[in-house]
Amino acid sequence: MSGDRVALVTGASRGIGRAIAEALADSGYAVGICARLEEIGEVAAELREAGAVAEAWRVDVTDTLGLRRFVDGAAERFGRIDVLVNNAGMNRAGYIREVFANEVDAMFAVNVRAPLVAMQAVVPHMVAAGGGRIVNIASWVARSPRPGFVAYSASKAALVALTRGAALEFADSGITVNAVCPGNVLTDIWETSIEGTSLEDGSDVERLYAESVAAQPIKRGVTAEEIAEAVLFLCGEGAASITGEAIAVASGL
Repeated sequence: MSGDRVALVTGASRGIGRAIAEALADSGYAVGICARLEEIGEVAAELREAGAVAEAWRVDVTDTLGLRRFVDGAAERFGRIDVLVNNAGMNRAGYIREVFANEVDAMFAVNVRAPLVAMQAVVPHMVAAGGGRIVNIASWVARSPRPGFVAYSASKAALVALTRGAALEFADSGITVNAVCPGNVLTDIWETSIEGTSLEDGSDVERLYAESVAAQPIKRGVTAEEIAEAVLFLCGEGAASITGEAIAVASGL
């Protein structure tokens, strides 16, 4: 595998992460993907059936040693690493007066600590390959906190700050670090984020999503594929001079 472009994607079993893995594979990357769900193996199998080189690791990104093993194992399997996409994320709704500290800790562990650990692990491999691209998946609420999602917004704002700091630190190594900030993308994270909270209030996710989209300048939800296209751009030659940026794909939000 040495000499081929290699990309790693966390949280790739479904939604945005899967769309990113598929787009990278379609663009000729060998892909190493991870997620905590068993179905990650099925995703890799489907990518291989479509002609891609793909390998899956079942990893909870909050497991620091497991995350490092994923990165190092992928480097051993493929011979190099050119791209890292930190996509795995957690959203737990709750107003400040009701959100639990353990939920805040869990969000920061997934949304901030895990990307930092993954970057620590991957940078030596990228340096050995002559450079690389890191893309962190943040959120539009990093810059516009939404009531009921303040802790999540704070974790994504921290990820944007981490992105900008890492971009400065790794610039001399030929590594760019950017963030993509999705808008309203209808994935399962919508449902899991409000289950058992006061935001659920008997409402269905589709209605809440429709209300959010209706408040946008562009009255259409963002697709996972559009996020994947933004990631591909940041991994391409045309983005060689872009680093430390947080690019919103958010229908004008």
